[in-house]
Amino acid sequence: ISDACYVVRTSWTDIDGITRTQTGQGEPGDLWLGTSVGPTFDGRIGIDISAPANNIITAYAPNSYWAAARFNLINDGNGLYGIAGANSSSNPVIAGVIALMLEMNPTLTAIQIREILRQTARADVFTGLVPNPKWGYGKVDALAALTAVSSLKPTLISSVKHNGSFVQGQPSGAYTLSVQNIGAAVTSGTVSVTDTLPAGLTPTAINGPGWGCSFGSLTCSRSDALAAGGTYPPITLTVSVASNAASPVTNQVSASGGGSATATASDSTTIVPAFTDIPASDSSFIPFIDFL
Repeated sequence: ISDACYVVRTSWTDIDGITRTQTGQGEPGDLWLGTSVGPTFDGRIGIDISAPANNIITAYAPNSYWAAARFNLINDGNGLYGIAGANSSSNPVIAGVIALMLEMNPTLTAIQIREILRQTARADVFTGLVPNPKWGYGKVDALAALTAVSSLKPTLISSVKHNGSFVQGQPSGAYTLSVQNIGAAVTSGTVSVTDTLPAGLTPTAINGPGWGCSFGSLTCSRSDALAAGGTYPPITLTVSVASNAASPVTNQVSASGGGSATATASDSTTIVPAFTDIPASDSSFIPFIDFL
């Protein structure tokens, strides 16, 4: 993330009560004359965002090099605050905004952070139409960026699937239940998955790595966060099939919690009749043999 620096102020009162003025470095609200601008050699705009930094007030270590110059220290700052400037100050401003964004949502990627900073930046009479090679997408707006981060929500989707067809009287068939977060934020709190079996299917076991499962309710839960784009380990539900089970039947699953709306999914399962041996005495069965 590449930033430009603009001027906060051109005068201040120092620790001795003397008014200090800086000239020839740009006017308040406009770019500091020493800041780097775009475009890049290959034609990109070069600057992502601009930050208020030249002659910004920042914390000073009392025994630092900069604190030795009393004109840097501000009035009523008790020697702990002073003037800073240039991109040496704009970079920390942007880094501080990013730190707040990551505190709110630790799963944000660098690309997401850059796009949020770009899209929430503000334009004014100094920036003109943005984006442009001098100001990038405009002046950083920390509140707008954090508001955008807070609006990011996790979005769970659930799925249930099986392989092939089940057979009437089959002692063991299996479903695989999955939960994915396709939203832009990490989940928070407990996520629960509940399966609702149709008539003709009886549960025999339910489990999955990291899940706490209740056999009675066919519900599995966990509280570890699921990152945006992530998928929890699958849950395996095994069932027995009644000898008179109808076909097809539909298995339903729901996933809820974690800050997401409830997600549902279903899986239609074909159940075929069991193979039946026909006794030799059954005269209705007449074998046919082709002789070649």
